[in-house]
Amino acid sequence: MVNVRTERLKAFVTVAESASYDDAAEKLQVPQPTVWRQVDQLRKDVGLNLFEKGTVLLTPSGAELLPLARRMINDEADLLRLATDLDHGISGTVRIACYPAHVRRFIAGISSAFKRKYPLTKIELAPYSQDGTAGQELIDKLRAHEVDFAVGQRRPSDPPPDREGLDGRLVYTVSLVVVLPDDHPERNSATISAESLRDLALVLPPSGYFTRIQVNRVFNGAGFSPNIAAESGAWVALLAMGRSGVGVPIVPDDALDPEESYPSLIDSGGEKLIKELWLLWRHDTSNPTLRNFISLLNSGG
Repeated sequence: MVNVRTERLKAFVTVAESASYDDAAEKLQVPQPTVWRQVDQLRKDVGLNLFEKGTVLLTPSGAELLPLARRMINDEADLLRLATDLDHGISGTVRIACYPAHVRRFIAGISSAFKRKYPLTKIELAPYSQDGTAGQELIDKLRAHEVDFAVGQRRPSDPPPDREGLDGRLVYTVSLVVVLPDDHPERNSATISAESLRDLALVLPPSGYFTRIQVNRVFNGAGFSPNIAAESGAWVALLAMGRSGVGVPIVPDDALDPEESYPSLIDSGGEKLIKELWLLWRHDTSNPTLRNFISLLNSGG
């Protein structure tokens, strides 16, 4: 494969555009013999005459090669600009593993702030399965280097999320709310106990989901199991079934619109079921774009 040096391409293009070796040398700020040698070496590299002998008139082959030579020069300039941008963290991609509720409550806002500050960057949200892993699948993606950031979740009383080798920041908290129908006597209460829900049909996420784990714990603590009418891993589906009268959804409040308010589920001690959402990243993260994202995150956006 021929190794065509950029300075030879620049010499060829500049001579062709200037129609003069002297003018090309002035533009390139090199001696005229240097320009001639570079053009001659390019001729040898490609095995074609680029100019008619003794002139600066392009041969048919030279005329064919000229547009490609221009593109190759521009491509190298683009590459160097991109490398500089990446080195300064002003371009590049930030990959985040999260669920849709996290996007609405937090990820969309921090992504918008980041894009305003670094418009050449791209935000990529990873596909998710939500397979009843209580959010562990998101952290697994982070550990496997499939993403750069992941949302982790925990109760305040739990040990820290599985964070060996990871750094993180608490970004927001949610409470589990009971989406009661408007005619329920406790619809406008601040809190509600499992006992008040004993006879109600509920719609809940399947076993293994963080919300379901918390709900089961509270109901078991009250001495009975929840009466489950339907299950779904999608909050929008649970809420739709609730509106249709299938049962009463219990969901994190970040699944609701900000103006919606429902009673928070409490345990036997009267404590709300609180869930903390953390944004996690690998401790050894050194990519400038990611460091800029972390800096914006730590500054409060």
